[in-house]
Amino acid sequence: MNIIDKKFNENGYFIKNSFISNSELELLHKAFEDHLIKEPINENTAKLNYNEIYKYKAINLFFKKLKKFLKINIKYDFYLRNIWFIKTINENFKNDLPYLPHIDKKRYFKVFLYLNDISESDGAFTIACNSSVKENEKLRLNWWNNSLNNLHGNKHGLLMQDDKFIFIPIEMKRGSIVGFDTNVPHYAGKVEEGRVRKVLRFNFHIDENISRLSFLKHKSIAEVSKNLNFIKNLFV
Repeated sequence: MNIIDKKFNENGYFIKNSFISNSELELLHKAFEDHLIKEPINENTAKLNYNEIYKYKAINLFFKKLKKFLKINIKYDFYLRNIWFIKTINENFKNDLPYLPHIDKKRYFKVFLYLNDISESDGAFTIACNSSVKENEKLRLNWWNNSLNNLHGNKHGLLMQDDKFIFIPIEMKRGSIVGFDTNVPHYAGKVEEGRVRKVLRFNFHIDENISRLSFLKHKSIAEVSKNLNFIKNLFV
């Protein structure tokens, strides 16, 4: 077991400083800004689905580098779902998710690529360093087992506000990555006035949950097979 896999298995997350070069980063930053202008969800957010990754050469090249790194260092099987382009400023803050400690109701593996230097003042991604992924999985599954009683709850996350958790901000230089299992309690830090946080977030399905993927719910068997083959071929 290497250092990355050991860290991931013990704590549910890992960091890799200076994952890409400055030249790679500049191309990614341009793609980031271009996509926010061309296809915004709102003024601070945009998205690419797994079958749209080839729209930007820089993002496609980064993804190939990332998946090679994951294959070598992590023992999970991951399948890309989508990529989020997120630019966060002070005015985006609210006393709600994603700014409160939580785990995701749908379990994913996520990778954040920092596009600018991010400190706690810039709203650094913050994660619990003493959490049990297995215990949190029980909580998550229990929520789904009782979901009929939670129809009016938050759609995305289970709040995890136990005082036992020790949270640390992931402060890193641009071009660095943090990868984590969403069963680890985490939250988005508050960006101070005049600061900004720019990240590309890669959302991956975990292979053990592939039969329960939300995007397959309303598709035919033929469509399901086609989509699964397409996703898996991204990792060949």
